[in-house]
Amino acid sequence: MKIRSLVLVPLAAAALAGAVLVAGSNAGAASTTAGQVPMASPPNDTSTENIARIAAGTEATQTVTRLAIQAGLVGTLASPGPFTVFAPVNDAFAAVPPAALQSVASDIPTLTKVLTLHVVPGSYTTADLKKLDGQSLATAEGGKLLVQVKGKDVIVGGAKIVVPDIKASNGVVHAVDTVILAPNA
Repeated sequence: MKIRSLVLVPLAAAALAGAVLVAGSNAGAASTTAGQVPMASPPNDTSTENIARIAAGTEATQTVTRLAIQAGLVGTLASPGPFTVFAPVNDAFAAVPPAALQSVASDIPTLTKVLTLHVVPGSYTTADLKKLDGQSLATAEGGKLLVQVKGKDVIVGGAKIVVPDIKASNGVVHAVDTVILAPNA
């Protein structure tokens, strides 16, 4: 899978609230897409947007955004942080067997555990992560993820960073190619 860039769109607070309402109690059945919220031109600089707004406005991460809304994590991802989020792209979720994804999505404690495994307190750029080759990062879930550098690739918890260093006002987002299901360090 090759992803060259993510399409980012700024969102007003009302648009994010609208996404929550669209997902609502049927979040497991209906996905919230970027097309369901007002959009403007993609910003050149995302550093003034928080992680929740960046994820909600990024077409390639709509699945993880919908699940974060369902788990009630949007407020946390909008808080001051700082956080580093390894956001699986939609194709990463497509690789998870549908029955397994539905099972996790319908069990909020398990869903929260899986999603918080993708969040690390602190702000880590790929340059920072490369310095941590062979070491581990403690996640918000409480587990640890192994950081590996293989050639030009940075892999965290078994997930390869496919779009690095999306700066946010409360940290940094890295789009990854795999859903991390368990700690690996």
